[in-house]
Amino acid sequence: MALWGLAGGFGMRTNSIDSPKPVGLAGPYEPPRDFTTFRSTNPARRRPRCGRRLSQSKNMGLLAGTPFDRPPHCERCDRLESECTCPPETAKSNLVAPDRQTARLAVEKRRKGKVVTVISGLAANQNDFPALLTQLKSFCGAGGTSDGDTLEIQGDHLDRLQQKLKQIGYRVR
Repeated sequence: MALWGLAGGFGMRTNSIDSPKPVGLAGPYEPPRDFTTFRSTNPARRRPRCGRRLSQSKNMGLLAGTPFDRPPHCERCDRLESECTCPPETAKSNLVAPDRQTARLAVEKRRKGKVVTVISGLAANQNDFPALLTQLKSFCGAGGTSDGDTLEIQGDHLDRLQQKLKQIGYRVR
């Protein structure tokens, strides 16, 4: 493999050490190449632009040829969603009303002196925990997490959380 580099003048080339025939400063003159000569006129030899293959049509999308290329179909009758006549699915709500649940609040001290307000006594499968946690975190202006059947809010927000949970409709102990 020969590596070519520019020598003394413009357009004068020398080859690298691993080439068998040395070409010095008095080597053959090659006129400078302009960038238009690098572009081949043969479409089969042209390099693709912007990662697009030449065989692809300009109208093909990013997901062409994948399962996502297909328009959305109904899962039950396999017709287009615009042509589907199936009744809409009703989500079974197994959520329990807040006034039938009791939330227990406690303040715990964690390692390095961090204080956390813990809400327990609510069943995770009977509540919309992510929505409730988001609502309580934004109300307190603090971070928090859901850990199993407990919600944890960073900081001592016992009074604020009691007030907010009563406002939502939960019984608080």
